[in-house]
Amino acid sequence: MSRILENTHEDMESLHKAGLLSTEDLRKFDAMCLPEVKKLSAVQIKKIRTSNNASQAVFALVLNTSVSTIRQWEQGAKKPSGLTMKIAKSRTGQRHSDNDGRMTTVSSLILFKMFG
Repeated sequence: MSRILENTHEDMESLHKAGLLSTEDLRKFDAMCLPEVKKLSAVQIKKIRTSNNASQAVFALVLNTSVSTIRQWEQGAKKPSGLTMKIAKSRTGQRHSDNDGRMTTVSSLILFKMFG
């Protein structure tokens, strides 16, 4: 979020706390501040998965969907929802080093999925 937008948001929250802005209007403002979810191509979706060394089965497990759906996304036959892509980007972007210093994500993603 830009500095100007952050300052404006703080001002809006102050107006809300002072009773000069309704909760409904503050929520509308918050919604306008959300960044747009960028649509990803089939190639980009596959790159997210493969760059994290995840099979289609593991990626499906992490995103709570089927292998068939992952396959269709990667072939361009279906498009994932914006929420799904936000989850995919955030979860797969969290990398952890194992004892050998290698970057691993799949195991942590599976554990997250299993044990929340």
